[in-house]
Parts: sequence; C-alpha cells; structure tokens
Amino acid sequence: MGLSLGVAAAFLREYLDNTLKTPEDIGRFLQTPALALIPSVESMNHRGAGLYAAGSKWLNSGNRHPAAPLGARLYRIDGDNQQHSALSEAFRSLRTSVLLSSAERPPRALLVTSAQPEEGKTTISINLAISLAQLGHRTLLIDGDMRRPCIHKAFDIPDRPGLVSYLTGQQDWTAIVQPTGIEGLDALVCGPVPPNPVELLASARMRALIHQAMAAYNCVIIDSPPMLNVADSRILATLVEGILLVVEGGVTPRELVQRAQAHAREVGGNVIGVVLNNLDVRADDYYYSRFYGYHYYSQKPEEDGSGG
Repeated sequence: MGLSLGVAAAFLREYLDNTLKTPEDIGRFLQTPALALIPSVESMNHRGAGLYAAGSKWLNSGNRHPAAPLGARLYRIDGDNQQHSALSEAFRSLRTSVLLSSAERPPRALLVTSAQPEEGKTTISINLAISLAQLGHRTLLIDGDMRRPCIHKAFDIPDRPGLVSYLTGQQDWTAIVQPTGIEGLDALVCGPVPPNPVELLASARMRALIHQAMAAYNCVIIDSPPMLNVADSRILATLVEGILLVVEGGVTPRELVQRAQAHAREVGGNVIGVVLNNLDVRADDYYYSRFYGYHYYSQKPEEDGSGG
C-alpha cells in the first residue's frame, strides 16, 4: 500500500508540475529549440566537484568575491582556470548554438530577456558576451534594463554616463562605451535611471544606435527587462535580429513563458531559442546527466589518473 501511494503521489506531482525542465518540454510547449542548459553553481558545488565552478567570478553588489553567498545570482566565467569549468563549457555550448541558429549568418544584434524577473537573464547576457569575445568576436554589451541596471556592477565600471545619456542627446554613444577589461568586449551601461524608459527606447536614436553598433561590432548583446512586466522588451524586440528567451528550469510556469514568446512574436520579434537556466544537476534525471559528463571532458590528464 505504501509503495502504491508513493507511485501515485509521484505521478500526481508530475501531472501538477507545469514548469519547463527539459529540451523536450521546450519543443513540445513552445515549438522552439532549447539552445543550452545552464546548471546552477550551487548544485555543481554540492556535488563535490570543485572544478565545476572553478573559474567563475561571483559578483555581489558589484564586488568580486571568491566564494559568494547563496542567492548571489550574477557570476562570470572568465576567472582563473575557467577552461576547466563546466559552467564555462555550458556557455560555450550556448555560444555555438547562437552562432549556428541561422542558415545564412548568426544574428548580429541579440536581445536577452525572460518572462519574469529573477530568471538569470543578466547572467546569461554577461557570460554569452564574454564567451563570444573569447572566441575573437568583437562584442558590445548594452544594458537595456533601465529599471534595474546592473551591467556596470558585473564589470566594476562607472555606472554613468551611459545609454540614457546618449538617448537624451547629451553625448555620442561611441564616446561613452567602456572597456570591460576583457579583450574584445566593450560595455554601454545604462547611466542614470530615467523616468520614461519606454519613450527613450522607442526613439529613433535607439534604432540608430543598434544599426551603428552592428556596423562597428561583430556581435551586439542587449540585456533587457522581463517581457511580461513592462513594454521595454517588446520595443527592443523590434530592433534586433534575434531574441534569446531565458527560462529558469523547473521554476517558471510554462504558461508565462508561452505568453512571453507570444508577446515577442506579436511585434515581429524573432525568437531564436530558449536557454534553460539554473538547472539542478543533482537531480537523478537522464536530461541532467549530460552535465555529469562535463567533469570527464574538463579533467586534466594528470587529474583523472589514466594518463590519457
């Protein structure tokens, strides 16, 4: 009887779970490819494999810390020994998927957004930009989230002047782009938070910025607010060549993701794919087992004891 009740409870829980957890879920409910699966650093560390998170730089309120507290969601993959980090490998996989997302050429201007807040879209934006720069693509990262800007915190650079200064006609954007300290990667921070972000993003100057940036850089990545909360992302969706939708795996209800995707397509946006973010790789699930393989492929020969 206990076994029967346990099986019934498991099936009931699965039936009531309306979140997206696997690439198959993405394909079934969104008819959109899953471009990458990004594991959570906490779950990788709890597996006891220190090299999983090695090389990532945790960021909390703009200050780099070697071991960030739980809940710090911004991290970078460009730390020491990052080539041996499964987290870096996951972002390299995302980079490859983005570059191969179009038959002719990859989108040069990419909007990174999500259905709701706290799904990790800024972390995805930062590390995708870093990964592209590491491959030799000259990249510009734009902080298009004028309500909660934080790109400047990720790179410890001044928070002004920035995008708002350009959109209000105070300065030319080329004069306020800042180096991030990573070769090939520049950043255009938000600047002072404006009272009217929608009007600024809908201006002709914003459209001109993206066109000029695409001519000056190989890749332009724009971090934006969630799609369902405000109109900002829907405006930016009309100005870029591709949209990357970030979904926190096992957390975000699929109905919200479907609405976000519909909003993007209603304005003519091109959703190239979905990133399942913050996955718990401790789960004994077939779909997450691919992350365990990162440990094998990221081993140094002298570490695995086999010599080859």
